[in-house]
Parts: sequence; C-alpha cells; structure tokens
Amino acid sequence: IINPNLMFNVIDEMMVKWETEKEIHQNVLQYKKKRNELNKNNEEYEFDLEFQENFLTFLEEATAAIQKLKKNIINKSNQQNLQNR
Repeated sequence: IINPNLMFNVIDEMMVKWETEKEIHQNVLQYKKKRNELNKNNEEYEFDLEFQENFLTFLEEATAAIQKLKKNIINKSNQQNLQNR
C-alpha cells in the first residue's frame, strides 16, 4: 500500500455518506410502516417495504466489509512500518 492515509480518508468519507444514506432510508422505512399501519384496511395503498429493508441490509454489510478492509490496511501498514525499522 503506497499511501494508507489517502485510503483511510476515502474510506472515512464513504462511511459518512453511507451513514447519511442509512438515516434517510431508516426514516423512509419508518414513514412507510406508519402509513401502512394507518391504511391497514386498504391494501391498495400499502407501501412495499422490501426496497428500504434490502438497502439497509446492504448498507450494514457494505459498512462491515469496508471497516474490515480498513482494519486490514492498518495491520498491513503497521507490519510494513515494523519491517522498515
């Protein structure tokens, strides 16, 4: 890894954007659930929750994967620093 700090910055920026996306989709999901509850007698107006639920799952899994990548980069960088001493 040539410049781990640059990689960390990119990862951190990505994580901030994903957290914002996550909050938006959680709010949309909550809204849809409330509307579905209020309209439970009228299935014609029922919101499909699948997209928001799947997208939130994706964000959770992607976040975990990118955090693992960052941890691996940190470990590799530390190993290289120890070898260069």
